[in-house]
Amino acid sequence: MQILDGKVVAQSVKDALKEKTQQLILEGKKHLHLAAILVGTNGTSETL
Repeated sequence: MQILDGKVVAQSVKDALKEKTQQLILEGKKHLHLAAILVGTNGTSETL
């Protein structure tokens, strides 16, 4: 059985994504971003 350290794995994934994103920017491709769309009027779903 192998025990994984979640913080180490998460940092590894973040570093890999950052590297890939920087490469895309250097190639002149679109910057990646995250968007959220609120559907409906449920107040608990809203974030300010």
